[in-house]
Amino acid sequence: MRYTNSVNRLIPLFTLLFTVSLFAEVTVRHLPGDSRASLPSFESEGGVWVSVSHLASELECTWRWSFFSQKLTVSKGSQRVVFFNDGAFYRFGDQVVQMPVAPRRKGGNVYLPQNLLVAIFRKTMFGGTIEWLDGSRELLIQSPGKRVDSVTSIRRDDATEVSISLSDSAGFAFSYLHPRLTITISNTSVDPEVLDIRAGGIIDSILALEHETSAEIVLFLNKRVEKPQLQYVNSNQLQFSLETEKEPEKRPPVLAEMDIPELRRVVIDPGHGGRDPGAVGPGGTLEKDVVLAIGLALREQLKARGFEVLMTRDKDVFIPLRERTQFANEKKADLFISIHANAIGGPWARRDTIRGYKSYFLSQARNEHERLTAMRENAVIELEDKPQQYDLLQSVLVDLAGNEFLRQSQEFCIIIDQVFSNGSLSNRIPKLHLGVGQANFWVLNGAYMPSVLFEVGFISNPQEEQLLNCSDVQNEIAQGLTEAVVTFKHQFEIGI
Repeated sequence: MRYTNSVNRLIPLFTLLFTVSLFAEVTVRHLPGDSRASLPSFESEGGVWVSVSHLASELECTWRWSFFSQKLTVSKGSQRVVFFNDGAFYRFGDQVVQMPVAPRRKGGNVYLPQNLLVAIFRKTMFGGTIEWLDGSRELLIQSPGKRVDSVTSIRRDDATEVSISLSDSAGFAFSYLHPRLTITISNTSVDPEVLDIRAGGIIDSILALEHETSAEIVLFLNKRVEKPQLQYVNSNQLQFSLETEKEPEKRPPVLAEMDIPELRRVVIDPGHGGRDPGAVGPGGTLEKDVVLAIGLALREQLKARGFEVLMTRDKDVFIPLRERTQFANEKKADLFISIHANAIGGPWARRDTIRGYKSYFLSQARNEHERLTAMRENAVIELEDKPQQYDLLQSVLVDLAGNEFLRQSQEFCIIIDQVFSNGSLSNRIPKLHLGVGQANFWVLNGAYMPSVLFEVGFISNPQEEQLLNCSDVQNEIAQGLTEAVVTFKHQFEIGI
């Protein structure tokens, strides 16, 4: 009898635990593009509770959980919302707002009812569309379109100050190939018809271009300039100054300097090979096969344009990273091109979204994306017989980063980026965000000539995997690289 009573007393508890722990599938749909992601959630008391931090990430907010104060802080720009564990209120700026229920902490996440959570984000820090679709557990998110409102430049003292006004904060990058200084602004649109443009100082004119995932502001300069000096950035203003390039000290020319340089010998390096397949696409496509096909096509096209072309590999063999640049040095190459295909892990929704080509030169990585790309390409050393030989490259990089080939490598990356941005292939394989990249790629480290690593696209993206498998696309990529080499040769030989 006592046993029966004990069981009867436990039944309500089990029922409550089951009710609280019943997980519900919640899907987020992002527009435009209709990319999707799942949110941790559970069903309780007739409603669906959703992870606050995961939804914050989907809304491009940052968040931080404090173990000691038991509070979750969500931020976007200057806005900040603080949720308190077991407290039925949240703080927004100086306001304390009462909630009908307190957040629940479960499995390391903080949860709130779906309708309440959406209402809070809509009220506090998200200006786009965020709503639950009727009769479903799908959350529709359409971010507010970021845009460029104005570009102005004025002469001030010995410099030209440039100001770009944005509707919201956005990532950006500079690329400079005289007379064009290009500012690429990610996830932003621009309408040249209504854009407020005022050119002055050393800027003759300003051109605005809109791409699928970014806006480009091109400044046409009447004088060469030093590296742009960033002055001040806030949530909607980018300001920087341009100073005229200082003339180098004049010194008597020596015979070697009077010789006209010539770019004629190119080394093509198809990445990976042999026991190293590189990245593997969802359909089983191997990176080593794709880049070899592109490298062979590039060799034939460059030879047809009068170049002497050598390859680190022209078949499916494994070659250590050090031997690739060593080969280029021994052959006294004028240019080194390492060809790869990018990849990204994580949920399938993420792999379906991330795509695009990008060119890199050897330098310190500026952000997490560049660092992770280099880490993936450098991972091949684990397949080599003496991976410890690369320990010294960390210090060597510092010396090489300032050598004479760094600027030329960067210029070649910019030319590649411009050729592919303006070519027909850009309609199928877009540009990955923020123009050219830089990172410590060991396959470039030690090359005593201009050298670049070109990621032709994301083999982890099903759509780009199919494109990269197509011989017509492979030839078109080779054509783009050929045009970039020819353009760089012209700049190289007249002195860039």
